[in-house]
Amino acid sequence: MEDWTEDDWMEWVENIFEALDAKDADGFVAMLTQGAEVRFGNGALLEGRAAVRDAFNDFFSAVDMISHAFTSQLRVDDTLIIEQMVTLSRPQGNAVVLPAVTVFELAEGKADRMQTYIDVSPLFPSGAAPALCRASEAVMA
Repeated sequence: MEDWTEDDWMEWVENIFEALDAKDADGFVAMLTQGAEVRFGNGALLEGRAAVRDAFNDFFSAVDMISHAFTSQLRVDDTLIIEQMVTLSRPQGNAVVLPAVTVFELAEGKADRMQTYIDVSPLFPSGAAPALCRASEAVMA
């Protein structure tokens, strides 16, 4: 993506986070490669668009609202590191604002790898977090 301008990079970032804020799993996974690897918090590694779509739809059904505010970014070659404050709320719940960092590795204009570092336990204090946010049993063993 050597021919991308800074505006192209910013447009890509805005588009992927707009899809997340709209809870649009299809729009989000359209910005991933077919075999993309995604990890959210301490959740299990997701591989491929279908697995990512299903996990994010499950997460989206557990939250009422999502909003990302960027605080800083760094780009090195085809890797983007985006620091943000994420506002989330659950149905009949108060909003929480959580710091997060997402690392994207892009290939041919799509994310091939995405890792989000966030602790969502304030949003799910009873431990009933969606699978997207929980470590797999294999990781915990």
